Amino acid sequence: MVLKVKVILSVGLVLLLAGCGPDYIFKDYQTIDSKGWDYNKRIDFQFEINDTSKVYNLILDVMHADTFASENAYVKVYTTFPDGKKTEQQLSLELASKTGNWFGKCSSGSCNLLIGLQENVVFAQSGTYKFSLEQFGRSNPLTGLSKIGLIIENTGQLRSKLNSGNDKTKK
Repeated sequence: MVLKVKVILSVGLVLLLAGCGPDYIFKDYQTIDSKGWDYNKRIDFQFEINDTSKVYNLILDVMHADTFASENAYVKVYTTFPDGKKTEQQLSLELASKTGNWFGKCSSGSCNLLIGLQENVVFAQSGTYKFSLEQFGRSNPLTGLSKIGLIIENTGQLRSKLNSGNDKTKK
């Protein structure tokens, strides 16, 4: 009887701890050609937003060689909203410090870095969103990047709970 109770409690604890991790509503990766990322090759992600009352974080997961030639990578980010509206933004993905130390985790010649794109995002429209990245650097093709992922994390907050100064609504 005591063994049965211990087993049930152990299984319950494992299930409880497993449920405490991040709540990703979307997580997808695109592999970059080993010859490099060409200007005319977009990396596309498409995802559904069904609940506009929730608050999300947008995160890029960038994997690159520890021999990447630069401390950053320039990209253009395109967002297409469910109503067809489009936006464009230029970003510098900071991969290393000014002294050349890589951000993120590196091992066996490869580095992995999570880059917060935007925190506390509220999507104003439900429906299908498209998120695209285009390399915008000096070199074509851009070599040394191997994979880029988009992660959308549910923060567990509701839109109404956000301070109006922090409400970054995606229209």
